[in-house]
Amino acid sequence: MPKLQIGFTLIELIIALLILSMVIVLCASGFKFGTRVWNTIDMQAEHVDTMQAVQGFVRNSISNAQVHDQFVEDDVEKELESLFIGDADYVRYVSNSPRYGVDDYLYQYDFYLDRDTNKLLLRYQPYNVPSQSDAKESVSTLLENVEDIQIQYFSGFVDEVDDDNPWSSRWRGEFTLPLLVKINVTLKNNKHAWPELVIQTRNGPYVIR
Repeated sequence: MPKLQIGFTLIELIIALLILSMVIVLCASGFKFGTRVWNTIDMQAEHVDTMQAVQGFVRNSISNAQVHDQFVEDDVEKELESLFIGDADYVRYVSNSPRYGVDDYLYQYDFYLDRDTNKLLLRYQPYNVPSQSDAKESVSTLLENVEDIQIQYFSGFVDEVDDDNPWSSRWRGEFTLPLLVKINVTLKNNKHAWPELVIQTRNGPYVIR
């Protein structure tokens, strides 16, 4: 009667180790892939949050832009300053404080693309404050890796609208605001999309003077 073998042969052990190694490699690859997917989703979610925050602030500040210097009384003979100036890649305007509710100053904003650094920047400082020491200038980076920006303006006046292209890439309304401001931003490598931003100004296009 033949004797029963107890245990594994060398070949069986090698095969078992090979199968176990393959399982470990597959599990490790799946874990790395899952980690990359999770990181990508997390980065995209963070970018969306940043984009929404930037668009929300720009929308709020431009929609509340001032049409003229409200510190100048109508019966005072003083040359009024145009508070809203716009070009295709730059817009300057005066609006509420970025810390609305904390201080009551109006602020002058410069929203523009720095083409040397490919950063979308916002420069701001208190406007028409009692002393120059209070008019401290600050610059914030809104977005990085920006390739181009296109800002357009819609007057709202029928006689000024071109049927072929009702939007203008330049605004020099002396005492009026555009009715609408449209901002398109192109990011490098098109990794993320900037949803088209169309802002209606609350004080335009009414003529103050």
